[in-house]
Amino acid sequence: MGVCGSHLRSYRTTLTTVIVTVAAVSSLQFGVNESYTLAVNVTHAVITAPTQWGALYGLESFFQLVLIEPWEVCPVCNKYVLRVDVPFTIHDTPRVQWRGLMIDTGRHYLPPVVIKRAIDAMAASKLNALHWHLTDDQSFPVCLDAQPDLCRLSQYHDHVTGAPQNYTSAVIRDIVEYATDRGVRIMPELDLPGHSVGLQRGAPALYTNCTSTHKLPDPTTDDFFQLIDSIVGELATLFPDRHFHMGGDEVDTSCWTENPAVVKWMAGKKLTAMGTLGYFQSRIQSILASHRAR
Repeated sequence: MGVCGSHLRSYRTTLTTVIVTVAAVSSLQFGVNESYTLAVNVTHAVITAPTQWGALYGLESFFQLVLIEPWEVCPVCNKYVLRVDVPFTIHDTPRVQWRGLMIDTGRHYLPPVVIKRAIDAMAASKLNALHWHLTDDQSFPVCLDAQPDLCRLSQYHDHVTGAPQNYTSAVIRDIVEYATDRGVRIMPELDLPGHSVGLQRGAPALYTNCTSTHKLPDPTTDDFFQLIDSIVGELATLFPDRHFHMGGDEVDTSCWTENPAVVKWMAGKKLTAMGTLGYFQSRIQSILASHRAR
């Protein structure tokens, strides 16, 4: 590898070796040490890091310092050249621990290859958290072994061929593994209790009967919470990250306040509509905690 750039040295050097040293292997979770040191001289580059994740970022920084120089620009160089003069040393540590991007497959089906392409771009940009908004009103495209009807009744279909478009457990595992190899954690999201018409299509009996087009889950029995426990339990085996997003935004509580059975239940528990939302979220939080998520 030649050393060349906007101005040339009076000599040619060849960098032939990249040495990577990792102090300890660590699982990929929020807060893991991602720092590294990259030292480059005329013959070799050395990357040292406390964990393999820091080493990945060190390699990424090194790759970004290498370019292909056209022959007419740098005739004395080899094909691959460094963009800066050597020797140099970089000490790098993230200023922000959560550096994220969100994708929404609840409203728009994204083929796995597209999701992987986004992960590649995240890794190149040193982003480390992919927020995967899995479900919404438009669909429930996640095919779970324990709840196959949810996907069957609310998955996407190709608008031309009619072929189902979904994410099986095998596809999700493959994407998670692909992301982990690039230092990217994935936090799944199930949007509840609003934005859950997609889930309602697969479990209509567990929703409150009301005139709103955005019906809410029935909070008066354990049935819906048992369903969520089953869903979260299976997703927790697919997504190793400890963080799990459960939505909670834009909840139209009028669906509860116009249903006599729910109103009677709220009165018995001395809950307002917003108090009922708090009760719902508390039940969901307990389910997450039982599966070691937060």
